[in-house]
Amino acid sequence: MTQAYFVTGTDTGAGKTLVAAALLHAAHARGWSTLGLKPVAAGGDIHQGQLMNADARLLRDTASVQLDYSDVNPALLTEAIAPHIAASHESVQLDMPALAKHCREQLVNAGAEFVRSWRAPAGGWCRWMVRRRWRTWWRRSICR
Repeated sequence: MTQAYFVTGTDTGAGKTLVAAALLHAAHARGWSTLGLKPVAAGGDIHQGQLMNADARLLRDTASVQLDYSDVNPALLTEAIAPHIAASHESVQLDMPALAKHCREQLVNAGAEFVRSWRAPAGGWCRWMVRRRWRTWWRRSICR
């Protein structure tokens, strides 16, 4: 049975990725198939000739199911600032239903367990999602 967990925290640097990576590692040690996703990331560096976000790389590298980077992190914004601000600066319209569909497809295809989230109510991105009633929809859309 596939399970999806939505790891959330209060702000940048709260430890969401570290906790998600530890959970991925522990679940894999128990024989589970694991997959970590970071649907939206802001900021990255060049790794193997490609712009990548360090958190998304850690989740990809810790998971037992190996995916292409673009499947782990389909929306990478250039500026290392709150994603909603980066999206605005870059004139990027994030298609939340398409991102949720992408995540569900990755989970179904892999039979995996974990989805990593961004910051929760205290942080800017989640505040943006709450104002638009996306947060609950997003969690429910992926973690069914």
